[in-house]
Amino acid sequence: MPPLPDPLRKKLLAVSGAGLLTIAACYTAFWEGHALQPYADSGGVLTVCYGHTGGDITPETTQTPAQCEALLAADMRQAFAVIDQHVTVPLSDGQRVALAAFIHNLGSGAFARSTLLKRLNAGDIPAACDEFRRWVKVKGVTLNGLVNRRAADEWLCRHGLPDPEATP
Repeated sequence: MPPLPDPLRKKLLAVSGAGLLTIAACYTAFWEGHALQPYADSGGVLTVCYGHTGGDITPETTQTPAQCEALLAADMRQAFAVIDQHVTVPLSDGQRVALAAFIHNLGSGAFARSTLLKRLNAGDIPAACDEFRRWVKVKGVTLNGLVNRRAADEWLCRHGLPDPEATP
């Protein structure tokens, strides 16, 4: 399994002393990118900032950088609440970050119905980590960006967050 992309690993190491919400926001922002103006994502969903979707976004919605940061923090808090609601086994910080980003990207409903969650709650962590790589398609088409993102999610699931003490 390939390691985390070096720019992402460096970003995570830079925030390693921060709280898990900040680390998850950094990780998610790396994959989501940033747009102050709404756009239709690859699935046709109206999206703004760092992958924020929902009824509060209209084609005319424009966000400031500060508003985007606030939306991302709120989205991460919501994703962690979903984890706390549905996961019944202990998780590493890396697993929590990967799951929060996954939930933010796919939605709480998809996560709640997923085999990934079923395997997690059964205590089969290796099989649960394997499940990330199944979530790489949009409308039946495999997207390279999702392949890379899910590989990183799987890596965090298996190996945890990068350790600043172990980094050269």
